[in-house]
Amino acid sequence: MKFALCILVILGCASGQFGPVGIKHILRAHNDLRSDIAMGIYDGYGAFKKPKPPATNMRKMGPRSSQVWEEEGNVKGSEIYKTGETCSACSAGSTCDTATGLKHQNKGRSTGVF
Repeated sequence: MKFALCILVILGCASGQFGPVGIKHILRAHNDLRSDIAMGIYDGYGAFKKPKPPATNMRKMGPRSSQVWEEEGNVKGSEIYKTGETCSACSAGSTCDTATGLKHQNKGRSTGVF
């Protein structure tokens, strides 16, 4: 279900037709999925034999996250996140929410990341 929602989000964002409420719901669904991955409980709804390993510093997405990480890009063949104990590699200037396993950027930086 979450995977299907993410696909719809990608297609919808390409057309740019979402208002503030739609964006809020999309971010919530995306961050819920990121949280499952960060906590090591995402199993691809049965697609994997066991859940994927937890992430050390999974970031919580915000309304401008794609603009912030544009330079970083996606590199084919690279790991999409660092595996290890949840919240074990959060950097200075950030706080990890242990309930969700997502890293929040502390106030003061205009990053688009919560």
